[in-house]
Amino acid sequence: MRIILIALLSSTFLISCQQTAKEITDPEILTEIEAVENGLRNPVSFAGDPFWTIQERMNHYGVPGVSIAVIKDFKVHWSKTYGIVDRDSKKPVLEHTLFQAGSISKPVAAMAMLRQVQAGKLDLETEVNTYLKSWKLPDNEHQETEKVTLGRIVSHTAGLTIHGFPGYTRTDEVPSIVQVLDAAGPTNTGEIRVDMTPGSRYRYSGGGYCIMQLLLEDVTGMSFPDLTKETVLAPLGMTHSSYAQPLPSSWQANTATGYLPDGSKVEGQWHIYPEMAAAGLWTTASDLAQAFIELQKGIAGEETKVLKPEMAQQMLTPYFEDFVGLGMFLDNQDDEWYFSHGGWDEGFSSEAIAHKTRGYGVVVLTNSNHPPFIEELIRSVAATYQWDNRQAPIYTPQEVTAEEFSRIAGRYQYDEDQHIEIFQEDDQLFFKYLKDKLPIPLTKIGDNEYIRPNRSNIIQFLKDPETGVQHLVFKEEGAEEVKFNNPLMGEEEKVPFQYFVEEDYEGGLKAYQELQKTQPDSRWVDEGNLNSFGYELMGNDQIDLAISIFRLNVVLYPNSSNVYDSLGEAYLNNGEKALAAKNYQKSLQLDPKNTNALNILKKLGVMASS
Repeated sequence: MRIILIALLSSTFLISCQQTAKEITDPEILTEIEAVENGLRNPVSFAGDPFWTIQERMNHYGVPGVSIAVIKDFKVHWSKTYGIVDRDSKKPVLEHTLFQAGSISKPVAAMAMLRQVQAGKLDLETEVNTYLKSWKLPDNEHQETEKVTLGRIVSHTAGLTIHGFPGYTRTDEVPSIVQVLDAAGPTNTGEIRVDMTPGSRYRYSGGGYCIMQLLLEDVTGMSFPDLTKETVLAPLGMTHSSYAQPLPSSWQANTATGYLPDGSKVEGQWHIYPEMAAAGLWTTASDLAQAFIELQKGIAGEETKVLKPEMAQQMLTPYFEDFVGLGMFLDNQDDEWYFSHGGWDEGFSSEAIAHKTRGYGVVVLTNSNHPPFIEELIRSVAATYQWDNRQAPIYTPQEVTAEEFSRIAGRYQYDEDQHIEIFQEDDQLFFKYLKDKLPIPLTKIGDNEYIRPNRSNIIQFLKDPETGVQHLVFKEEGAEEVKFNNPLMGEEEKVPFQYFVEEDYEGGLKAYQELQKTQPDSRWVDEGNLNSFGYELMGNDQIDLAISIFRLNVVLYPNSSNVYDSLGEAYLNNGEKALAAKNYQKSLQLDPKNTNALNILKKLGVMASS
């Protein structure tokens, strides 16, 4: 069956390629396309290693369809589609096939907001409640000295909750944006509130964009889809893009069907996202490229259609941390600045990246949740077009002597909670984080220099001149000082998470409680980080470890409704329905507005306890 499926996918793949290839006749561009299609690769390659074809990697990951637009000289240089929109119909992806952009909805929504700032109707540093009319962000102790502003919302520094959104099936009751904000009605996420001082640190929050969405509707009197169409999409010629949720029936025939990481189809083909600014954009690769080109032109001082050059410059200037601007992520590769954003909706993944000043970039949309494939494809584009300081290096492996291995082998502490183990099996050196299920090959590439195939940073093993203790060091290009923060551990030493790995929950609990007491600011005892860590483990099929982390979070934060909700979800995924119900009931007691807990208890046939 697997061979038959691959054959069918390959056949459809070739048909789709042939249909789009007819539109491209320039021999030079066709040669470039061929290089891109045959050059997919890891972040690091070794001499003699073959590259992959786009077809091979689509088959490898199970990616049904792809749409790509390559930017060069401040315009779409070429665009092409591959594969199918749906495995049942076998319909090929075409130029105007619509994909969900996921979180790449955010920078385009931020452009709509900045258009209002440009017009003088909004200010980035004014408290959002000044503009909100149909709803107000509740005040609390976290906002005594600092306030939530639009600048902080789009830079993810407003201290707001809710990372992302799962969306709703096409048969679900879909909440209004106000219900989403208050976790009311059929909402499947928690309240969007401030739970840490605004402006104190970066933390990704799709919830903040929901506030911005409502604010824009209140200020302009327009629906968000109409506002974005009038101020951004139409001026940029993005005629096959819309924030409408759900899409009008006349558009639905052109949509791709989403597929989950396990290859199953999204229920109803795709989800509905009332959180439009955060996750609701339907688009094509060529359309989405126009938004990135608009910003490139603004930086270059060329004529623009939405944002003036000074506003484009402000959007792509570090706002709080040097990696985030206003709605866009920034990456400085040895003074070569790139801006980008990725996206993940149920069954859809995407990535768009462009150089800030040189007029090149790429947009990739897929109807599956396999970001590694997208990263491999972008590396191929970067290599083909010789992007500045953005090409995956190629190294020559070197032999590791027994003496060298004896010197570097062992466990190195990583933060307060983890360790990194360096070991050897069958003459192959390996690198393994304690939390990961599988080790990663580690290859010597120079004198005391080692590298992993999935990471481009070089690893060294150096002694701290002050203490004489050996450390595992991640070499940072351009760094003035070496960071000695991963010391070699003794045989009997343990980090807190190790107790859980060894199935000693009580030992781990005591270790984490001691960590919370001695280092309360450690991210490894932060409620939100622990919750994210638990979900990471659950997503990696490490359910027992996930349950241990969620149980820990309940002990450390007994008054948080969210930690009980997460523990309930983990127990439910593990088939322990009684324990799941118990924790959902506790979550509901702490937060009677937790509709997610209430809905699950109903499905379990359990009464919500008062």
